[in-house]
Amino acid sequence: MSKDYVYVVMLDGSIVYVSRDKEKAQAFSKDHFDKACQEVLNDWEIDDPNEKNLEEAAIQAGMDGENCTIFAIDIANKTEEDTVELPNGDEVDMEEILEKLEEEDDFS
Repeated sequence: MSKDYVYVVMLDGSIVYVSRDKEKAQAFSKDHFDKACQEVLNDWEIDDPNEKNLEEAAIQAGMDGENCTIFAIDIANKTEEDTVELPNGDEVDMEEILEKLEEEDDFS
C-alpha cells in the first residue's frame, strides 16, 4: 500500500498552507511566526530589539494564537469528497487540501 504524504499547515482551525515538501511547510510556519513577532515589536514601537524583546515578542505572538501546527497527512486513495481527521481531532475537507496544494504548486 503506497503512501502519498502532504504537509498541512493549520492556524486557528483553518488550513493556511499545504505542500508535499516538509521543509517548505516548516519554512512557511516559521516565516508566519517571525512576521507575527515583528508585528508585535512594531506595535510596541521597538525598532532595535534586544534578545529579551525578541523573547517577549515571541511569547506575545504565541499568546495571540499565531503558532501554526503542521500535520503530515496521507492522501493516497482519498478523493475530493473525503474528509480527513487530523491527529488533534479537527476535520478538514480533501477539496480544501487539494486547492491549497495546487496554490503551492503554482508558486513553486
